[in-house]
Amino acid sequence: GDAPLPEVSDIKAAKVLDLLEDVLDDQGLSQFSKNMAKQWLKRVFAPPGSESAGGAGEFDRARAWLLAQVNQKVTGARTPPPSPWQAGCPEIVPRLTARAFWDADAFEWAPRVRAAFEDVKAEVLALRGTGLFQPYRAPAWNGNGGNAAAD
Repeated sequence: GDAPLPEVSDIKAAKVLDLLEDVLDDQGLSQFSKNMAKQWLKRVFAPPGSESAGGAGEFDRARAWLLAQVNQKVTGARTPPPSPWQAGCPEIVPRLTARAFWDADAFEWAPRVRAAFEDVKAEVLALRGTGLFQPYRAPAWNGNGGNAAAD
């Protein structure tokens, strides 16, 4: 016979997933990056206490930003900036502190990255000339005339 009607919660979840897909499309991600983002979102939004849930408070700013993006899709209105100084900013991440420089000691993972510097450097240098790594190239609109890096 007929397939059972989906539960209301299933319909709402499908609508939210469609909106999240639209938000990811707006970010200009490749299909691979979109798939990675979806896996991350599953972790971030997993029920608290579940095996795949992120740490408590660990993703609060990302959740708030994503909620603002989804709400904008639904209402068509942007979330007002928290400060008049931020009016016109294309992306505002709630409660994200803007600093020109961050103290590495503020991040628990920074010492591990710093300790691995020589390994990371060796890996990157080993990729030179292989076509597997491309150094950052500033776009032509940045005012440098699109000059290529020396390497």
